[in-house]
Amino acid sequence: MVELATATRIAKQLVSMLEDYCERIEIGGSIRRGKPQVKDIEIVMIPKLLPVKAGGQLDMFKGQQTTMVNQLDERLDGWLQRGMFKQRLDTRGRPAWGPSYKRASYWGVAVDLFSVLPPAQWGLIYLIRTGSGVGPEGNPMNGFGPAMLARWKQVSGGGFSRNGCLHLPDGRRVPTPEEEAVFKACKMRWVPPEERTDAGVVGRYVLAAVL
Repeated sequence: MVELATATRIAKQLVSMLEDYCERIEIGGSIRRGKPQVKDIEIVMIPKLLPVKAGGQLDMFKGQQTTMVNQLDERLDGWLQRGMFKQRLDTRGRPAWGPSYKRASYWGVAVDLFSVLPPAQWGLIYLIRTGSGVGPEGNPMNGFGPAMLARWKQVSGGGFSRNGCLHLPDGRRVPTPEEEAVFKACKMRWVPPEERTDAGVVGRYVLAAVL
């Protein structure tokens, strides 16, 4: 555990180091919720994707075949190779260093890095990665995030979440570019991050039915 002030300082340092490689970057998790003790730093990002043509030159011509280079991943991979970041293993000894999620250690502090890549939607990912993922007693079924997904399933008549998107029962995706869109879809008022402590909070922010 790290004190909130220390975790916030480190998180802001990381944001400053990474923001040039991101379209958008924000601090989530228990720092955003303002918990006095922080287990790990969570940062949510939309990477900058740079179009490159064969030979490594920038594509300046329409219609020319290109590939998209993830500048953020290139930077993070470089840090990993130089030892600025270390891979952090889970309880089963497994690493996580994929395109959407990287589990790292930065100078001994646990850091979780989440990249929002299509078709994932920023609003849903940022809400889920803000948490809480578990209730105060550690029960994952009592977290705010799981309760929001359950709320969506209820109000949509069987909708679900997949690949970072909300879906209607028939599979159509629901745009959630910002958190406000998730709350609106779930027929709720905005919940301040510091109040997103457990599943019970969800019911207190449900919009009253219009008679």
